[in-house]
Amino acid sequence: MGQKSNLLTLRKLNPNINLNIYNSKNLINCLQLLKFLEQLFAIKGVWITEKTLNFLTNQAELTLVLYFRCSKVSSYKRRGLAPLILKEKASYKSGKNSIFVELFNKIFTKMSVNLLNFHSINLNSTLNKKLLVLFYTKTKRFVNGIFSRRFNLFIDFIKLNALLAEKKINISSYLLLLSQIFRSLSKRGHGRFLSFIKYLFKLLILETKNLSFPIKGFKFIISGKLKGKTRSSSFLLTEGSIPIQSFSKNIEFSKRHAYTLMGAFGLKIWIFRQ
Repeated sequence: MGQKSNLLTLRKLNPNINLNIYNSKNLINCLQLLKFLEQLFAIKGVWITEKTLNFLTNQAELTLVLYFRCSKVSSYKRRGLAPLILKEKASYKSGKNSIFVELFNKIFTKMSVNLLNFHSINLNSTLNKKLLVLFYTKTKRFVNGIFSRRFNLFIDFIKLNALLAEKKINISSYLLLLSQIFRSLSKRGHGRFLSFIKYLFKLLILETKNLSFPIKGFKFIISGKLKGKTRSSSFLLTEGSIPIQSFSKNIEFSKRHAYTLMGAFGLKIWIFRQ
């Protein structure tokens, strides 16, 4: 038998990225900075879907694609983005927030740059209202069963579906939302969650036919102690066509762990676009 290869590394649409940098310590500091910013924004209720850090002589340019969660949009409209990009350090002087400023300055001083240019893209301003109304009317019957007492999570679910339909977010951000929905359910709600995922994939395939990046198929695997069983099991769900063995197809893949009271669950998802 021949050894199996990882098709994600051989696929033409996902080429390998080679980082050419002379100072390895500077690369580690840059990765620490990106990880720190991702954790800081997550505490503030903002998800970083994409991040890019480029260098030019003694300058660095940081570009972040942000998604503001429903419970935080109203407050950030009044306060602006100043606390998030750490321009106004006065808002971080008291309490635990001063630790974040000290860590940010400590990491930034280790980098061999004199200036950091920050650019942000707000995904909430690019939402399609027609898709929002469409997904709301099609999935509002699941509010009492899946999103009980978590209406803010349901609104985020509607928005991320609209962004995924237009390919404005990657599949890893969408899987993060599905894992949070699964974590909020008890063991009695696992069956409803699986039927909900099946209906959702059919809806996305049907409603994205006339868009610029139509979705042709989904594949979803969840592993763990489903429905409160003593032994772990796996559930496989496929909708549409998923040519995983083809190199030239536009297939996105992501995996994540969801930690609940019943144990750890593994989630994997594949999405095929034309």
